[in-house]
Amino acid sequence: MSLNVPSNYFTRPTVLLVLGCLAAAPLLTGCGGGGGNTNTPPPNNASTAQTTVTAGSNANMALPASMGQTIAFSVPPGAAPVGTTITATSLSQSTLPLSFTRAASKRGFTLSAGNVYVAAFKLAASGGITLLTAPVSVGVSGVPSSLPPGTSVHVAYLQNEGLPSAAWNDVATLSVSQVGVLTQNLLSTGLSGVTNTGTYLLYVPAAGTSTTVSNLGIAILSDDVNGALEIVSLFDQSGAPLSTPIVKSLPFPGTRDIDAEALTPDGRYGALIDGGNTVHFFTVGAGGVPLASNASINISQYPGVGDDGDGDSIALMPNGDTAIVSGDSTSLLVITGISTGNPVAADTISVPDSRDGLVISNDGKVLMARGSSGLTIFSIVPAVPRVGAFGGTIAYQFTQTTDIPTLGTDGEDGRDGMGFSPTDSSRAVIIGSADSTDVTLLTGLPSAPVSRSARASIPAGRGFTPSPRRRERNARRATASGTSFLSSVAVSPNGTTAAIGTDVGVVLFTGVDTGNLVQSGSVLAPTITVPASGTTPGTSFNMTSITTIGWTLDGRYLVVGDQEPTASAGTLAMLSMPSGQVVSYVSPIAIPDNDQMVLH
Repeated sequence: MSLNVPSNYFTRPTVLLVLGCLAAAPLLTGCGGGGGNTNTPPPNNASTAQTTVTAGSNANMALPASMGQTIAFSVPPGAAPVGTTITATSLSQSTLPLSFTRAASKRGFTLSAGNVYVAAFKLAASGGITLLTAPVSVGVSGVPSSLPPGTSVHVAYLQNEGLPSAAWNDVATLSVSQVGVLTQNLLSTGLSGVTNTGTYLLYVPAAGTSTTVSNLGIAILSDDVNGALEIVSLFDQSGAPLSTPIVKSLPFPGTRDIDAEALTPDGRYGALIDGGNTVHFFTVGAGGVPLASNASINISQYPGVGDDGDGDSIALMPNGDTAIVSGDSTSLLVITGISTGNPVAADTISVPDSRDGLVISNDGKVLMARGSSGLTIFSIVPAVPRVGAFGGTIAYQFTQTTDIPTLGTDGEDGRDGMGFSPTDSSRAVIIGSADSTDVTLLTGLPSAPVSRSARASIPAGRGFTPSPRRRERNARRATASGTSFLSSVAVSPNGTTAAIGTDVGVVLFTGVDTGNLVQSGSVLAPTITVPASGTTPGTSFNMTSITTIGWTLDGRYLVVGDQEPTASAGTLAMLSMPSGQVVSYVSPIAIPDNDQMVLH
């Protein structure tokens, strides 16, 4: 397939280029290909072909395809200079220049004999161009039912093709929607997209192996009043912020006091813990379509795990198969089998005292558990799989490396004032030690942590008043007018900046990567004006009750949850960074008391 960029390229509509689905693993019956667990490709019935189309002409060209599947390429204006010809050629698995199941590969591509081949193509450009200035988006229609909604299909690029150092590297992800269409997810700081000329592969990673994060462009947070999760779509399909984010509800009947939720990197599996000590499971597919699982686990039946009757936090390992759960007791519960769709309680991890906040680093190497008496740090390393005390299969060793009593907090649940650097698991930011305005940077995790602290310079608070549904937290967190409280923290995707939610707005600290924390700029407390609706009068206020916070995966925006006008009818806003200007918001929306929102 080739396209010529004409003189009117910058004023014409985006071009759709269509390439046939040429092969697939045995999973995709009738599409040919191979590369599943046998690593032996069956005969490929699809022929290699090209399609030519003129950029800006709105022409759609389809190559021969089995089962009616097509791969559609959308080339944005400005991707290449005027007059450039871009050619896409279909490939079969048997003609790939490098195996994707056995060959050594770059970080970001998980090598496994269980990887499932979907399709492949090669891009070329005239004029010696090797890099497009804007990424080409990819979509697939006619996806067979054997790929269920929510399945993540990765796009990998063959770096250093033709050299001994050739290796695959993930550059984009797609998700199967409810209607059997693969839609490309938004790009992130870790995924560059289809920009280079060369060979590309579409494949499904082997279950439980991939740590590549799919940017679904959503925020997930709990709605305790209705016993549900709120799935908030923040962007349109082009990646532009929606003027008003779209909220979908994912109900979990019978739940109460949802204290934390987590989602696997590919968005395929999620989990939450409620105050009734029950863990529920869910998935979020393309376009933020939520699906609830029938599976659930009550942690109360396991000694030392849910003794206080209040599930508090949950964290997922990056491969999605293992979860760690806190019931605010002397042991944490390990749940395995999540990526198989059959989660089971497996074993416990001892902690020095109640630890009601949990976070796991993006690379799955460090676990932090926090409570009022301290912060406990664990190293996580792969281990020979073993059967747990309660069943299941545990594939990791969790070893306590240190406990830091001075970093306890009277806050609770969710992330409990902890935030890892997404790019460096040896670094984490801890806020609110002993309810102060201290900001602590831990380095050297997990074995020999070193702490450096700075104090947030912020105005006097007007009193932090969380929801009356949380009597325990009201007693612990309520502060008098004239003081300030740090309630939430998130480190930017590039690992440089910590954004901290307080009861007077948002403060930023740079130097997470250098070890020298410095407060940057003034407090961000943008004004929100909510228009009147029905019998509800309009209101205007400054965002100064930031209980939960997170960065979008492209690092351009900060998403903040504000318990104003009320906790059950608060406001979720997206701020352009570093200016802090509001680019979109939705209100009313339930905002949790604790820092638990997931950005994905």
